[in-house]
Amino acid sequence: MTSTTSSIDGTDTLPHDNAVYRALLCSNAGLYDPFGDPKVIGDPYCTLFVGRLSHLTTEDTLRQAMSRYGRVKNLRLVRHIVTGASCGYGFVEFETEREMHRAYKIPAQVLWSSPAF
Repeated sequence: MTSTTSSIDGTDTLPHDNAVYRALLCSNAGLYDPFGDPKVIGDPYCTLFVGRLSHLTTEDTLRQAMSRYGRVKNLRLVRHIVTGASCGYGFVEFETEREMHRAYKIPAQVLWSSPAF
């Protein structure tokens, strides 16, 4: 079976990006170990990816929204390296897995009811 994960049209057979290549290797070999990466900060099993955020979203508004579903331990809103503007996504680490799952299950439109999201 040939991998076509590296191109939009499916014609490439080798990944162009090292991250894609590593992810393919790990997923195919069952080697995913989130605690083995020294660059990972926090508990990946308590961390929720949040995307499609408004560029007006701030750390404070995101923390306030996520705090309704559990105790936020750490939060990172990804920003453009040059302009500092929000890239529209981030990561929220909760104190427990249960709190993360509670936030994961909420409908997206609940967060989008505010212009900051």
